[in-house]
Amino acid sequence: RVLPQMTITKAEVDVEGEDNICKDDIARVTVFLRRENVAEGEAAGSAHTPLFPSAAVAEAWWLSFALAGKIGRTRVIRVTNPAREFTVQIKFRVPSIGKTRYTVSMACEAYAGLDIQASFAFDAQRAEANRAGDDGSGEEGGGEDE
Repeated sequence: RVLPQMTITKAEVDVEGEDNICKDDIARVTVFLRRENVAEGEAAGSAHTPLFPSAAVAEAWWLSFALAGKIGRTRVIRVTNPAREFTVQIKFRVPSIGKTRYTVSMACEAYAGLDIQASFAFDAQRAEANRAGDDGSGEEGGGEDE
């Protein structure tokens, strides 16, 4: 039970306050994580580091979120939550319409070789013509501002 066994149980993409995901929305991916080596109701302790001078080396993970291809930047966040089950959220701009694949990766800061990766996908729609903030004039009002 010394080595951590982190699992990405699922990842979901949504846009706060909206039912649909549309191109150019600021969306968030919520990654659900679970430590398989920690019992229910317990939390992970410090990393096992007998050769370090300090006894309290936090078990930290680097979570990265990357859209498939070259359509977006990779987002990275350091995670130090010791709970058995927890979530992490990262915001990003939806790059295109249709099915978009993305990858979530975790790399352990304290232990080498415990990296994990999972791929997921979400569907983005075309933005509606009358979204919040539009004046409702659309195409019928003559087009150009006067």
